[in-house]
Amino acid sequence: AYLSRAHGEPPDGTDMVAGFVPDFRGVAGFLAERRRPGEQLAVTDWLSAACYFPPVDGWIRYGNWGNQSVMVDGVPRDGYLHAEVLSGVDALQSFVTRGPTWVVAGGGEWDDEVKLDEATRLWLEQHEPVFEAADGVTRVYRFEAAAPAK
Repeated sequence: AYLSRAHGEPPDGTDMVAGFVPDFRGVAGFLAERRRPGEQLAVTDWLSAACYFPPVDGWIRYGNWGNQSVMVDGVPRDGYLHAEVLSGVDALQSFVTRGPTWVVAGGGEWDDEVKLDEATRLWLEQHEPVFEAADGVTRVYRFEAAAPAK
């Protein structure tokens, strides 16, 4: 019952997960109609994203991510999906120059400075999202392969 409820609908039991629930279902629908093969995807919540709109190529994470990653050819990658760890605004800016990229940022990570640093958040806020999820926090950004402005 919990997973089949609509976005924003309260859970029907006290033993269920309560509180903020990101609208990844809405994001998945948006991306399904637009994302093309070969286009990169970087996300702040790699695990949920992998369930709703795989594959995930980049994990936007700041702070304590070392215990959830491995080095592969000198590149930090998360230990489950092997998405590249993008630990800060410079890493994200470099990532989006490699090709057409979708960025899904928000959910529970948007206001958590342990997971998403202020510089990355401010850089994303300089760009207009192409989609905002029903939760009012999760946003989708689109970047072409051109070098981003700093």
